[in-house]
Amino acid sequence: MSKQQWFVLVVAGLGLLAGCGGGGTLSGDLGTAEGRLAAPRMVSVTAKTASGAPVGIYVTWTREPDPRAQGYYLYRYTESTRPPEPGPDDNPPFPIDLRTNDGEMIPQPDSGDYVTFNDIFELQVGMTYYYRVTVVDDDEPPQESYPSDEASWMVHGQNVTGLAPTEAYWGEDVTITGDTFGVYDEGTDEVHFLGVDSSQVAGEIVSWTDTEIVVTVPEDVVTSPLGVVIGSTIAFTDDDLSILNPIITDIDPAIGFVEQDLTVSGLRFGSDQGESTVIMGTTDVTAQVSSWADDQIVLTVPAEIGRGSARVTVGGHPSNRKLFIARPEILELSTSSAQEGELLTITGRHFVLPAGEVELDGATQLQVESWTTDSITVTLAGDTGSYLLSVVSNEGHRSNDMEFEIVEPLAIALSGLDPAEIYRPDAPPAIGVTTAADAERVELIIDDAVAGDPSTTPPFDDLVLPVDLLRNGFHEVKLRAYRRAIVADSDSIMVTSYSLVGDVNADGLVNDDDRLALITHLWLTSADPGYRAWYDPNEDGLVNEADLSAVGYHWDEALEL
Repeated sequence: MSKQQWFVLVVAGLGLLAGCGGGGTLSGDLGTAEGRLAAPRMVSVTAKTASGAPVGIYVTWTREPDPRAQGYYLYRYTESTRPPEPGPDDNPPFPIDLRTNDGEMIPQPDSGDYVTFNDIFELQVGMTYYYRVTVVDDDEPPQESYPSDEASWMVHGQNVTGLAPTEAYWGEDVTITGDTFGVYDEGTDEVHFLGVDSSQVAGEIVSWTDTEIVVTVPEDVVTSPLGVVIGSTIAFTDDDLSILNPIITDIDPAIGFVEQDLTVSGLRFGSDQGESTVIMGTTDVTAQVSSWADDQIVLTVPAEIGRGSARVTVGGHPSNRKLFIARPEILELSTSSAQEGELLTITGRHFVLPAGEVELDGATQLQVESWTTDSITVTLAGDTGSYLLSVVSNEGHRSNDMEFEIVEPLAIALSGLDPAEIYRPDAPPAIGVTTAADAERVELIIDDAVAGDPSTTPPFDDLVLPVDLLRNGFHEVKLRAYRRAIVADSDSIMVTSYSLVGDVNADGLVNDDDRLALITHLWLTSADPGYRAWYDPNEDGLVNEADLSAVGYHWDEALEL
């Protein structure tokens, strides 16, 4: 059975009397005015309580013993009303919508001295309800007596009168005294404490009687009155229950960087630290405390604390917890500038998973390629210019800013070489280099192969065309610049080298092959399109037998390739 609280109205002295008053028995025709049932008389009103919140009122009156009494109408209303004047016999004394029992007549019981009706409806605590009752005869049509005297009841719920003790630690028991607590029902009944977050916290019930409740003070509650809740009603203690535990009211910052100061504000920390401790998560950070007062503690957050609830313990009694969350923090960028499309690695700490976002100037989101708790790699995108780069965790917590620049794409230009020149080993030309100042190295590429050592120091002016290593002939020359993983080539230039006299066939060795090759070029002049300087070892502008002697003079000479 659900918990209920009933109130009892006792209506006595209601009988079938002849006339409008006085005692006696029923006589005459009930259908006449003289035969109307006499007005009932209310005698007393008493209250009866059971467990729980009020859900109805018991109304009791004396039973009319006359055999012609077939039942009763009970009227309920919320404002005191004078008895109506007698009217025509077929008129009810009150509007029928005031009748209880869904407007139906309450049947006459077979026996007994009293009639009791359970008037179940949605009571309002603090409201006064008024009742009058009439008796109905068995005539056709049935007639009601005049209404009884008026009886009333003001609905009240549970009443709290005391609290002891009035101060306690979490986990201790306190006793609430009062009345109308009823029988405890765990589904509807609670004792409420005020939580540190202003929520209502229910305490564990130790015992519950109609006049006394013993409850255990739950954790994470603060000083406040206690509320006894029964069903949908609540009654508060006049006294506050003073909580003796230390209380953290705030931590600042609640979301901040590690290895920086954290201020814990609250109550009852004690005037000095003594044996009191501070825990963050599962880490004892007591050694990190730099100052301690009754209402404020300052400590340095250790680097390893990614998130953890701060808790202060004083005299063995713990406080509530307040959560600290470490902001993601950028410690280093793989480079301070890079071009669009280049990969950038961000090193730091507390980059929590799953992945969040990396932003430029708090707006442009970069494509994340990889994300761990201490390293993030992104692909750069955006116009050239200076930006503030930041990391935003999946929870929306923003890191510090790092200055970063998106630069023009890496490019390189070659100068200092003339395609019309014939370069000799005794006068190798210097290579002119124009490229980005942050280029890491520049290579000289000849015929698609790296020639010599790269230049690694801006402005990269130490490159020289290695003519002494080039065979006689035409060579494609270009420069290649590197900036991290970015590679850029210059435009190519065709140059002519003449490094070995007598090497007519340009194979890097002077031998009989060159004698035979020279024969095929006899009688060419410098004006002929097919003329080459190395066909003419004596450099007189005519390829003839005289050049064969030059081949013989340099016989077996070779390039150091």
